[in-house]
Amino acid sequence: MNGTPSLGRRLLRKKPMTNVVDGHGAHDGELKRSITLFQLTMFGVGATIGTGIFFVLSEQVPIAGPAVLVSFLLAGITAGLTALCYAEMSSMIPVSGSSYSYAYVTMGEGVAFLVAACLIMEYGISAAAVSVGWSEYLHNLIHNTTGLELPRWMLSAPLVAEGYSLHFGGEGLINLPAAVLVFLCSLLLMRGATESARTNAIMVVIKLLGAGAVHRHRGHRL
Repeated sequence: MNGTPSLGRRLLRKKPMTNVVDGHGAHDGELKRSITLFQLTMFGVGATIGTGIFFVLSEQVPIAGPAVLVSFLLAGITAGLTALCYAEMSSMIPVSGSSYSYAYVTMGEGVAFLVAACLIMEYGISAAAVSVGWSEYLHNLIHNTTGLELPRWMLSAPLVAEGYSLHFGGEGLINLPAAVLVFLCSLLLMRGATESARTNAIMVVIKLLGAGAVHRHRGHRL
């Protein structure tokens, strides 16, 4: 019992730099790099376009108006400063890592745990927003091309959001298209990081080409 550190010590203890740097080669059984710089860039571009433009703008522009442009500018500045911080941390800790790894080395296990929890929450909320928005796009596509209306029970959850509260009473039972999308993405991720990154890069390139074609067509009409 005397050798067991207390809870406070465990929350504040930091991973030694030697343990992080030493033994991180492929010959020691560590993970090999499987995502290229271009694929990582496409992750960021896809998240910005997919979540920030295709879904968030349609919800926030009617409410905030031109102030959305200011928020995008502030978000871009914040992202640039964050990239500089990551670059400095990666030069100081020359191993493959993330916010969790850097927080563990510099601020301790407790802060690293909170950072990891925030990352999981961030990914969960953003994935839910994208899947719900995609479900709406799919419904509109089916309706505009075929004239068919999907049943309301399969287009939304049985929850109604009012302010900061949730309660039952919605028209739907489950957002089935969104659930199917999450399931298919999970299968793709289970296939491997390389395949997921390659598929994402291809979809982002197609998205950029499609957006450029639409913009060019509107410019010609004007």
